Amino acid sequence: FTDGGLTSLRPDTEFKVSDYRYSGGKGEEKVVFELVKGGLRTITGAVGKKNQDDYQLDTPVSTIGIRGTHYGLRMCFEECKDAAGNPIDPGLYGGVVDGKISVSNDSGEQVFGNDRYFHVGWISLTPVRSGIPRSRDCSAACGRPRRSVSRSLRARHRSRSPGSGRRGLR
Repeated sequence: FTDGGLTSLRPDTEFKVSDYRYSGGKGEEKVVFELVKGGLRTITGAVGKKNQDDYQLDTPVSTIGIRGTHYGLRMCFEECKDAAGNPIDPGLYGGVVDGKISVSNDSGEQVFGNDRYFHVGWISLTPVRSGIPRSRDCSAACGRPRRSVSRSLRARHRSRSPGSGRRGLR
């Protein structure tokens, strides 16, 4: 994105950019994304750095806010399986690689930081901390990446940051 943010989508993901305004830090900035189904990994850009409320990602069961972040999400319905191939509980599975995110819904707000994983079963259920993702599908989207992958993503992110002389992804 033009603010230097990066988002990678899993196959069969339904993702919507509901509102995106970035003027190089010179005006009102806002990002509102929607993850309807599927999964993503993202490194946030400049929007939300000055005012964290300027960034939000909505899912069917919660809203994600940022605190300077690299995180992954996977919205599971019947398609998600554990390592043995057994179905897992539906809901939103997530993990934070760097920074913090707030996860809020009808039950309140929880904040998750580095190397923390969570599950939100439904919009009225409290987001709960979980161990390493049980879903093999989620582990790629939500789990901590190999160090070399994480360094590579951060290097690409820095090279596309506003003011770096390179244009952001479109």
